[in-house]
Amino acid sequence: MNRLNSLFAAVVIAAIVAVAPAANAAPTVHFLGAGSSAMYTGFAIAASNDLAHGGANSVHHFTIKGSCSVQTCAQLIDTRSGTIPKESATLWVVYTCVSAGCSGSDAVDVWAYLQVDSTVGVRSFMSRPAGCANPCHTSAVNSLIDPGTVSPGTNVGQNLINPALFTDGVHTSNGGCPASGPGTNTCDDVNLPSDVWTGISGSLGVAINAGLTDIRPEDAKYATKRLNKPLDTMKWDGLGYGTAGSALQGATIKSAFTPTGATPVNFGLPGSTDPFNTLVTVPTTITVIPIGESPIVFITNRTNQKGLGNGINTASPQTSTPFYKDATDYAPLGSAGIPTAYPLGKLFKGKDCEGNAGIFNAGTNVIPPGGASISGITLVAVPGVGGAGTADYKYTSKTGTLGVGQPLSVIGMSAPGNNGVFTITALNPGGTVNKIEVALTTQVAATGQAGLALTNNFAIHVIEREGLSGTMNTTEYTSLRMYGSTQGSKNVSIPVPTNSQEANIIVNNGTGDNPLNAKPCIMSYGPAGDRSRAIGTGEEVKQVKAIGDAIGYAFFSFGNVAPLALAANNNTTGTATPYLYGYLTLDGVDPIFKNYNGTGSDPGQPSGSATLLGAPGQLPACDFVGSSINPPCTAPAIWQSSLTFPHLRDGTYRAWSLLRGMCDTADATCTSSLGLQALISNAQLDIDCANPANPGFCGVPDFLPFSDISFYRSHFQSGANFGFPTGPAGNNTPEAGGDVGGCIFPTPPDNSAAHLNCHQ
Repeated sequence: MNRLNSLFAAVVIAAIVAVAPAANAAPTVHFLGAGSSAMYTGFAIAASNDLAHGGANSVHHFTIKGSCSVQTCAQLIDTRSGTIPKESATLWVVYTCVSAGCSGSDAVDVWAYLQVDSTVGVRSFMSRPAGCANPCHTSAVNSLIDPGTVSPGTNVGQNLINPALFTDGVHTSNGGCPASGPGTNTCDDVNLPSDVWTGISGSLGVAINAGLTDIRPEDAKYATKRLNKPLDTMKWDGLGYGTAGSALQGATIKSAFTPTGATPVNFGLPGSTDPFNTLVTVPTTITVIPIGESPIVFITNRTNQKGLGNGINTASPQTSTPFYKDATDYAPLGSAGIPTAYPLGKLFKGKDCEGNAGIFNAGTNVIPPGGASISGITLVAVPGVGGAGTADYKYTSKTGTLGVGQPLSVIGMSAPGNNGVFTITALNPGGTVNKIEVALTTQVAATGQAGLALTNNFAIHVIEREGLSGTMNTTEYTSLRMYGSTQGSKNVSIPVPTNSQEANIIVNNGTGDNPLNAKPCIMSYGPAGDRSRAIGTGEEVKQVKAIGDAIGYAFFSFGNVAPLALAANNNTTGTATPYLYGYLTLDGVDPIFKNYNGTGSDPGQPSGSATLLGAPGQLPACDFVGSSINPPCTAPAIWQSSLTFPHLRDGTYRAWSLLRGMCDTADATCTSSLGLQALISNAQLDIDCANPANPGFCGVPDFLPFSDISFYRSHFQSGANFGFPTGPAGNNTPEAGGDVGGCIFPTPPDNSAAHLNCHQ
């Protein structure tokens, strides 16, 4: 560990022994937070294994999502207006009890988290209720948990976090609780004790006291205003879900796949008034605490071997070479190194959504074996060298690489049997003249000259997120609206790009392309792909898994990518099994490992291990104690020398954001030895296997801890008010793009020319 942030200096990292309260006393809720999926698993583990574990009390946990007996199992309610929709959430709760059975009246300490969009998490924590005395230290947003989760309710714990990751728990018959082996006795409780439920919900809800986010509060505010502005079809700085950026509430952004949605609702930042309750001020005692960096990964469905799965050798997966492996989003093809092409942005804006898209191979449209479409090749039929049932076509020019198994359409030959759709069975280069050998049902005399068209170009299905998502905003401003430099946006007389994943999505006051549902892209060279909208990380990942040749994105965490990862979908014994899902590099840089193809240096990389035998670009999986299939969920087991996320460490992978926690220092839960700051410190130290409160324990390495990072993003100068490094001395203007799209620069303070050039 390189250093500890000064914000944590007052936090004592020591073993915590909870003290039992008087009989029937209400438990202490140390953390009731809402926000990003990127921190869902790691913070539950830190709460249970570090803050609760080691005490004299029994330690339990409970997770749930979806619909319960009365209502959505877990949700957030914004009390500022009855028109604000409830926000569905994925819940974890950790609690200690005096008795092993947690009778319902002897809970001691409670921690709970509701996973929602980052912007919803920011809004929920920053919102202030009417009638609150200034400064107001109470959130207007309540956590509400279905009473069916309370013992002896019908809605039981779902083990949404691998039980093997916990050191405490119970054995139940709940789904996801193993019958034997690791995790057998560390599962979720069947139900919540009544006093725990009362402490985090009750029948009316309980105000949250913290937030977790993967974008800055200022950027969450901007995202909300951008959504609520009228549609701007030039720069896409207004997305049409409302009539004004200052609107209290916009129209709900709908999912293409489920009845769920996300609604842009206004909120205030510290020092400003709440827009719903203008007599109430958001307190300046709110602090924003840096947690660590998390990369965006571009995830793909590779089930179609003539599509995005091209080049993956299922018989010998360790020798596979995926053709579709790199996303090009920065192509400096113009003069003076100024980019004139943004291929990844073009894909996501719906103008080039097929296999020969410029996103691959820097826009050159090189054709993979079995891949995209080319036409206009002149060819002559000659006698087949393969005997009966074959024929050769001789050609003297082509615009791409042809491959065995490639379907092709031949027209214009004088012998009818030589016309039709055939499959290339062999490639026979001969000097300056090349031959394609194809299979014919009947040998036909080879005469004539005709045109050739490869026929199996394929549609790509783009799955986008909603504008309230921190994932969406990070992707938008680090990869799709990028301009000026591979390291971030800068002002060198380059106009703000019109690329946006919201481009060509026409929404006026919430109507139009809402939901965005399989809207065809503009056809370029072959079958047009389409774009659809997912709400939430879980739905995004689920739909990429469900739709062949789909591309989407998510913040990496082992929990987020688990449905697409090695263990869930692939046989790792080396037998002929397709490697169904994967991720892309970005401009040739891998977001997770040092080398995309694997060199054996990272023991937990599927393509870099002698035992895992995954195809290159396979998403990794892990188990807490390790198994015959997966390594343990620890940095030493996954990365060489425990150097997690090497290209976040060296600053070369650009699509990432800094994870953050928010709490009010005027609230004792913020800085207490069991509150948010302690939770953050323990989660960070666990990843580095360096927690003196839990010696020898290594946490799930879902992100790069703040103490380990050497590169930051520049951001608005107002960040100084939230505990972050400021920009260069004397520079009081914002840089182009805000934090989520700002320049990447070394440890501040940095007055280098490279950093100064980031700023307007």
